[in-house]
Amino acid sequence: MSDITLRKVGKMFTESAVDDKYTFVVGEGEGSTADRDELVEALDLTDADFSISAYERHAYIPAVRNGTSGNQPTATGVDTLAGLQFANGSTKYAYATWEVPSDWNGSDVTFQVCWFPDSGSLNGTTDTVIWDVDYRSIANGEATNNGTIESLQVTESSAITQYVTSKSQFTLDADGANQPLSIGDHVHLRVSRNNADAFSGTVVNTHFTVVYTSVGLPTN
Repeated sequence: MSDITLRKVGKMFTESAVDDKYTFVVGEGEGSTADRDELVEALDLTDADFSISAYERHAYIPAVRNGTSGNQPTATGVDTLAGLQFANGSTKYAYATWEVPSDWNGSDVTFQVCWFPDSGSLNGTTDTVIWDVDYRSIANGEATNNGTIESLQVTESSAITQYVTSKSQFTLDADGANQPLSIGDHVHLRVSRNNADAFSGTVVNTHFTVVYTSVGLPTN
């Protein structure tokens, strides 16, 4: 059970995960315990006061080669980082899978491709790096190739210095027509550098990050 924090006239109440009681805390004191109805009556509260605060969560997925699938980028290491190196002019694919967790609140999800240029810098004028992401959101027991693939693209054209990390962001539509998200779905993502971009050097994809909104306060 998620902790619920309630603030009313400067006082705090925290729902117990054990017995659904609320502990009335003042300063450093031990406090006393009452159930929800007793608090509502004693302090003239409303149901709106017992709201669960949403918060942002980040899930980290390393960028690594997957099995023996063909057309994958080159595994590489730069100083203390490892990742996948994408060259210009050839289509290579990296893969990631994320399970939609039970605390997801149903809103759109952000998928980030985290990367840096490792053979020179983007000049901020003519240089571009284009990332493509294709994905399906597949329920347990559903065919992995069901439905129409969602395809997204982001073009990065700002000045980015060699070895400086950047995040290219994609929005996974929660109720998209082709691949709507549901709790428990496995979102299978295929990431590639578009071979039509205008940066002649290589770039290294270090990891992926999934950013979503949870329904309530963390429990640990």
